[in-house]
Amino acid sequence: MTPSNVEAKEIFDLMNKRFIKLRRSIISNDSAIVELTGNNDILLNPRRAYEIGSKNPWHFTYGSIPELRDLDQAQTDQLWGDETAQSRSNDQLRTYKLVSSDRIEYFLDVVFEHTRFKKYRLRSAESGSAAKTKLTTSNWIAVH
Repeated sequence: MTPSNVEAKEIFDLMNKRFIKLRRSIISNDSAIVELTGNNDILLNPRRAYEIGSKNPWHFTYGSIPELRDLDQAQTDQLWGDETAQSRSNDQLRTYKLVSSDRIEYFLDVVFEHTRFKKYRLRSAESGSAAKTKLTTSNWIAVH
């Protein structure tokens, strides 16, 4: 999962400033990119992002990972981890524990409606790590 029309150094700078790359464990492949859009708003797996002051977008490709609006509960479990009794409060809300490339743990809360992905938020897993993270708790973001 990388922007397809920028050079490697620009990608590195971009990722460190505006994006968090997430995966199921530190040894697994990236399975999500979170864009920090400001005011505790985020965008999970953006399809394109704009450089500040530019009208030309970066385009992200995710291979076989569907768009969020097309994900169901089974696909989400496969992508971000198996559910456990501790992380499933009901069939509507699931929480996935993910880790960033800089080894900070996050919780991805996902709400489903009729098994379809409807909204999400991202939380830092540990309050002690909040000073090191780019985000502590995001707002809930609806998927359309």
